[in-house]
Amino acid sequence: MIDILKNKKYKVFLITDFFSVIGDGLFYIALMTFARSISDNGYAITLVSISENLPLLFTFFTGLVADSSANKYRDLRNVFFTKSVIYLIVALIMGFSPSITFLIIICILNFCSDCLGRMAVGMSSVVPQIVFEEKQWEDSSGLYAINQQVAQIISQSLGGFLILYYSFKGVALINVAIFLFVFIYFIFNKKIISEIFYSSKNKDAIVYQEKKSIKNELVDFFKLRKNAVYSKLFQSIISITLLNSCLLYTSDAADDGES
Repeated sequence: MIDILKNKKYKVFLITDFFSVIGDGLFYIALMTFARSISDNGYAITLVSISENLPLLFTFFTGLVADSSANKYRDLRNVFFTKSVIYLIVALIMGFSPSITFLIIICILNFCSDCLGRMAVGMSSVVPQIVFEEKQWEDSSGLYAINQQVAQIISQSLGGFLILYYSFKGVALINVAIFLFVFIYFIFNKKIISEIFYSSKNKDAIVYQEKKSIKNELVDFFKLRKNAVYSKLFQSIISITLLNSCLLYTSDAADDGES
């Protein structure tokens, strides 16, 4: 695993993923705190829960779009930049007094950001298979999982600390800075990233992706939706999302009654 960690090409993706997870974690804490500051917080928490879980329903779609990318470096770079812009808009909105209207707008932006994040994960998922030999795939996946877990722990600890001393807007602006760093870091490592995606190992995939347009992928997506297995999975995710939202709403309503 040490040899994998020393790999410069893979390290670029570990670093970008590490800071992306921290950024998303900070935003989630800021968003939940913003929602709880609204008087009608039962509905507010439910809205946040829906915006967090709804992207799961579009995982197949975002994965298909990611697979159709013929220029993954460009598309990943654009994803990080777009997320920075989204979080900047959110930071500006959080500068106003908390309200359900602003929360709905933020939740919509959060949904878009999460979908973009899932697209980025889909585009990066081929990196271990390109960079390493097959016998190292398991170790690289393990390192990726550890990297994410550490980032999540840091984001939760850091988010809890920052929310005590900064406003919602302040935490959101810190999040913007994190994604701008990821965007700039990605640009500075363009040569390494391009070498990965345009290596001989990935040549067949590139040719295939250039032949398949997003329109073709959408056709495949809607064909997949007719599949019985996918339909059951789709219904299960909807049920879990609604159940999770109801539980959060009930919990907050109970807290309000006790207070």
